[in-house]
Amino acid sequence: MPKLQQLRYLVAVADTLNFSRAARACHVTQPTLSMQLKEMEGRLKVQLVERTRSRVLLTPSGRRLPGGRGRCWPRWKISATSPGATIRPD
Repeated sequence: MPKLQQLRYLVAVADTLNFSRAARACHVTQPTLSMQLKEMEGRLKVQLVERTRSRVLLTPSGRRLPGGRGRCWPRWKISATSPGATIRPD
């Protein structure tokens, strides 16, 4: 299961399609954001982000995750105010 922070990072990448801008928006370094997305991909055993030197794209799997903002789940609310944090449709 992805961590809430990892989903937030995926949302930032989906919004900006840029790792550096996403990292700035999340107030973390670019390597931190990249490592967390790689960890999430490893946990899920699927590639979520296609990385090249010139661009970043979400894969079909990345678009289907709540953070990917794909057509299946266009808007999700991530509530992390309690220990039993939830992810639910908005």
